[in-house]
Amino acid sequence: MVDRPDDLDELLAGMRDGFLDTSASRVDAIATHAAGLAIAADPSASLAGLIREAHTLKGGGAIFGFPSLGDAGGRVESVAKSLLAQGAAKGDPGPLHAAVAELRAVLAELRRT
Repeated sequence: MVDRPDDLDELLAGMRDGFLDTSASRVDAIATHAAGLAIAADPSASLAGLIREAHTLKGGGAIFGFPSLGDAGGRVESVAKSLLAQGAAKGDPGPLHAAVAELRAVLAELRRT
């Protein structure tokens, strides 16, 4: 139970740290999906998994006060949805790889601060 404002601040700080730790795993999963698109047996399924992870980062970034992470996750989600709409095997994966690299950089910066 939270009795004092200090306790609440401590709880929220722990939740934010936990979100960043979990985000690292999500970004790794996104990067793995993106890197494997060219050889994936089902590129659409890989993109669908990537989109789910990116969407989670987009929402979590907003909720936990990391708007830059949420925005970067949203860009990955948007590019991946565009690729999926084009036909996962037919579209140019370059913009997706650039968006994933940006997402990695944003997370790295947040973890340094």
